Amino acid sequence: MDYSKFFRQATGLVLIGALAIGCTKDDAGTDGTDSSIMISPSVLSTANAEAGDGNPSGAVDGLTEELTLYFMRADNPIAYGTGYMATYDATPRVGTRTPGPDEQAVNFTPAEYYNMDGSNTLMRGWYPQATSFTATPMASVTWTFTGAQDIMVSNYLVGNRQDRGIDGRPDNVFTFEHMLTQLQFYVYAETDAAAQAWGKVTSIKVKGQNNSCAFMPMMNDAAPTMTPLTNCCTFSGSANLSVYGIPTDGVEIPAKATEAGDNGLHGANAAGIIMIKPAATGSPFSATIEITTQLPGEGPETTEVEIPAEGAQVDSDFAAGQSTKIMLNFLTRDIQVMLMPADWIEVSGENMDVDLGVAE
Repeated sequence: MDYSKFFRQATGLVLIGALAIGCTKDDAGTDGTDSSIMISPSVLSTANAEAGDGNPSGAVDGLTEELTLYFMRADNPIAYGTGYMATYDATPRVGTRTPGPDEQAVNFTPAEYYNMDGSNTLMRGWYPQATSFTATPMASVTWTFTGAQDIMVSNYLVGNRQDRGIDGRPDNVFTFEHMLTQLQFYVYAETDAAAQAWGKVTSIKVKGQNNSCAFMPMMNDAAPTMTPLTNCCTFSGSANLSVYGIPTDGVEIPAKATEAGDNGLHGANAAGIIMIKPAATGSPFSATIEITTQLPGEGPETTEVEIPAEGAQVDSDFAAGQSTKIMLNFLTRDIQVMLMPADWIEVSGENMDVDLGVAE
């Protein structure tokens, strides 16, 4: 999903998509009172992806701990088409989301206030903390990732001290969307003999993956109903990214159970999760998977497989926000691959993402 965005800057203004930011206000207002009006937004779980059962999978949902989110701010944005043009501030704002599912309040530190002159303010959020944020000549949020980070960006909200359009209300909440796709790995062997021939899985890598993501949302903000957030991401770099969640002593490869079971996994063991660049809309996805196995008392052995395998049925388009189960079936000499749709989940013990989802 490599997308190049071209933008035009005009006298200190920029098509807002650039996630703008502005100044913190703590002065008296001009709406007939002498009190400042604090910006008090809420973050709602998003439903940009659906699991195999059709139920939405939220990106910020069910949290049991506080979550630190980051926001841009632009003051005095000017309406432009379906979006805005705006000046923007170079300092990200930091907000803490209250624990809990569904819509929850975000508290800024230090506090953010609407402009005292009644003019509009625009804000948009992202997660996690970026590797870098550039405000000029056009706004860009950049992450360097290893496959363990859940990169998310929110919609933008615009409001002032009269309409309080950034405060949390049914039609004025921040929703965050995943910018990556998630792969969940499961392993089993076709027979007991095959399981004994392979030993344990000690490592899985997805080879030759981009490891840098730059979000430049100006086009989205100028036409938010026309340009998906994910189209504003540009990926670069190249690295072999390791799957997270594999124990140091490896994962046992059990013999495949005769019955599929309630989860349809035939007794397979979980073998880690990774989040990588998604497939571009309408484009095929392919990746080389390097699997390392080891028998007791012997050295490691590596085997490579392709996903999806040639001629295999593909029930996933590997889109941003979509999760796919990668079922690795170990035969005596080869490894077969099957793909299944999945709910977005997290790996316990790894700071992989902020979605507690529906783990199986």
